[in-house]
Amino acid sequence: MQHAVSAAPYGSASILLISYAYIMMLGGEGVKSATEYAILNANYMRSRLAKNIMIYYTPTTTDFVRTSL
Repeated sequence: MQHAVSAAPYGSASILLISYAYIMMLGGEGVKSATEYAILNANYMRSRLAKNIMIYYTPTTTDFVRTSL
C-alpha cells in the first residue's frame, strides 16, 4: 500500500489530528509543563521501583527499563 499514514498501512490518520489538537490546546507553556510532569513522574516511579527490582535507566529520558532478575 502506498502513502501509509501513521506508519501503519491500515492505521488511523486521525491519530495525527488528535496529537496536533492536543499540542495546540496546551500551547507552548502547557507542553513544557506536561513534559516537566512526565519527567517528575518517571523519576518518582523509578525511585519507588528501584527498591525492589533492578532498573536500567538512562537519565536523559522519561523511560526506564526494568528486569525481574
